[in-house]
Amino acid sequence: MTKLTNSTDRPQIGKFLLLAAQLGLVLLVADQFLIEQTYGFGNLIPIIFLGFVIHTWLPQRWRPQFFLLLFPVSAIVLLGTWSGTALIGLGIVLFLLCHLPVSITARAVIMVIVAGVLAAVRGGAIELPVPQEFWAFSRVIPTQTLPILSAMFMFRAIVYLYDLRHEKGPVSYWQRLGYFFMFPNVCFPLFPVIDYQTYKRTYYDTGSFEIYQQGINWILRGITHLLLYRIVYHYFVPDPLMIDTFAEVGQYALSSFLLYLRVSGLFHLIIGVLCLFGYNLPETHHRYYLAESFTDFWRRINIYWKDFMMKLFYYPIFLRLRSWGMTRAMIAATLITFVITWALHSYQWFWLRGTFPLHPQDMLFWSILAVLVTANSLYEEKYGRQRKKLAKNSAMSLPEALARSVKVTTVFVVICLLWSFWTSSSIEEWMAVMSVAAGASILEWLSFIALWILAIAVGIAMQLYGNRMSRTKPDRPFSLPQRAAWVGGVALFLLAIANPEVSSRLDSRSGDLVATITGDTLNTRDQQQLVKGYYEQMLGAETTGAMAWGVLQDMPDDWQWNGEPESDFIL
Repeated sequence: MTKLTNSTDRPQIGKFLLLAAQLGLVLLVADQFLIEQTYGFGNLIPIIFLGFVIHTWLPQRWRPQFFLLLFPVSAIVLLGTWSGTALIGLGIVLFLLCHLPVSITARAVIMVIVAGVLAAVRGGAIELPVPQEFWAFSRVIPTQTLPILSAMFMFRAIVYLYDLRHEKGPVSYWQRLGYFFMFPNVCFPLFPVIDYQTYKRTYYDTGSFEIYQQGINWILRGITHLLLYRIVYHYFVPDPLMIDTFAEVGQYALSSFLLYLRVSGLFHLIIGVLCLFGYNLPETHHRYYLAESFTDFWRRINIYWKDFMMKLFYYPIFLRLRSWGMTRAMIAATLITFVITWALHSYQWFWLRGTFPLHPQDMLFWSILAVLVTANSLYEEKYGRQRKKLAKNSAMSLPEALARSVKVTTVFVVICLLWSFWTSSSIEEWMAVMSVAAGASILEWLSFIALWILAIAVGIAMQLYGNRMSRTKPDRPFSLPQRAAWVGGVALFLLAIANPEVSSRLDSRSGDLVATITGDTLNTRDQQQLVKGYYEQMLGAETTGAMAWGVLQDMPDDWQWNGEPESDFIL
């Protein structure tokens, strides 16, 4: 059983009330700003709050069972009785298959066969043989139940079977079931790939109040990212067909990468909720806009995915090819890992949307990124990677700050261009946009260089200032009241601007901004494309689009949540 720290102690009333007040405010912000209402997150909010309150006061031995109980409650509330029951039943069957009394290899083969059958159902190749009276129910299983079921098992089952080979010590089946049946999964089909060993190791691995507070902090951070995403989505994303200036090309490239805020926001929100129930999981993203190299970018963005690929694919491949020589083995393992990454992203896309994308920009994106990361890794192997941070009382020099700023801004520009290529509707569209930049005047290019130099200067100033503050101020962790004051202050500010009495007194531009970010709606361009796509499908034309790693288009085409707890998706 996982070792616990301060987890069996009953919470102190004062600290508990402080945490509950923060959580209530943060969840109220999520409700007022309609955070992820498309997936029914509003219906999950009461379950999160009441579940946290009850879970906190339960004896330790009952907490894993209670956490598991929240899954069927959430499934039935969000999906309805029939679909929720189907999800629970199919999930239990897959879990039992992972524990058949045969070898791990045989279990893996059986899981692959079952996954193939379910994939045929998801893709429409096989229709469920159900009586006529249950025909409507059979329709929603491929489009509603299977995407969520796949989010629970398509990657976690791989990790789970892999770790079962090396598992030591007893683990309760409540904890094993909890690894697959995490109740936020019902609301979020796109889910972080949580490592099984990390899931076990971090369960109450420090003080419970610290874990709960971290969870609240991350929920608020996730909401903040999602609100920033809405601002970018509604005010900064240009129509590629209307781009005719060099500045708009830059806006096009920048906004495509900034839209990834939705993924980081969702993942922070999800992991924050799990922290409320004792799982002290690490952060999913770490300042990925400030990567100093392409390998550093790979380490910072979607950390759970990177760890999953390294553990299951890179290291085993590298060890098998080590006889080729360390450098050749590293190159081959890196390139193969990125090919598998592309394949698994397409595999994930199939389960969420029902189609397997084979768009050329997807393959080119992962190929280019693989080459950049491999070249960067070779450079680090030859010249070494600076891993040591500055000593506590050492000052950062101007050349050091300059070098880092140049690296960060350069990597950021390249990633923006690469990301815009990946998320474009087609290679032709992206080339048309870039042709505008190719025809830019010397003055426009000089303006870009000046802006780049300004960004470098700002980076230098921030680094030097941060280094100076770290040397002059004592490194004291924030106390619980201080963190509560910060969280409560931000939450109250957001609630204030969402209040109609306050927003009505703002000027028209500020009022429009508040009205935009308090709703979960499509921007004007996507509304127009939605109408266009409808007529194209009616005429038999096929629509295409890049498989964005983000969730800008992560919902299946035939999904539309109507917000009623007992109803199904409208097809």
